[in-house]
Amino acid sequence: MAGPGPAKLYFGVSRLRRASLARWLAAGLLALASSAGVYLSAQEERQASIARIKTDYQALIQPIFQAKCFDCHSDRTHYPFYYRLPGAKQIIDKDIRQARKHLDMSQGFPFKNQIEPEKDLDVIHDVVSDDDMPPLLYRLAHWSSGLRESEKMAILRWAELGKNSLSKATHH
Repeated sequence: MAGPGPAKLYFGVSRLRRASLARWLAAGLLALASSAGVYLSAQEERQASIARIKTDYQALIQPIFQAKCFDCHSDRTHYPFYYRLPGAKQIIDKDIRQARKHLDMSQGFPFKNQIEPEKDLDVIHDVVSDDDMPPLLYRLAHWSSGLRESEKMAILRWAELGKNSLSKATHH
């Protein structure tokens, strides 16, 4: 005798029907909680926004920054072949110290030496928009160091969405 088949029945309800019922139940509980005045606090919303921004950073932006920014803005520097030349080491070390002082990406987002994530996003947005990084001298020595247009657009979109998310969480 054949059984109930792929849509196996439990308590007379198919798997598809149970999933649909679960969604309706979750929506109902959310509506009930909202009507009862259960909301995330502003701080909880802010933390949730930062977590979303960080997740997007790790998936979409960090790979770009690793390739284009980490040599100066993190503790994972790959020194060029000319680093050992007289004078070059001192110039490069000074530039890296200054870069990390302004923005240290070593620990991911939010960045290590910034007080507020909004400031990180503002700085990154402005620098990318104005095409200020990497500095001209670095670009002359490293022709492929600049951001491609698609990379710029991804970074700008991430920064704008992040700023909007944090703004909504703050003004909730």
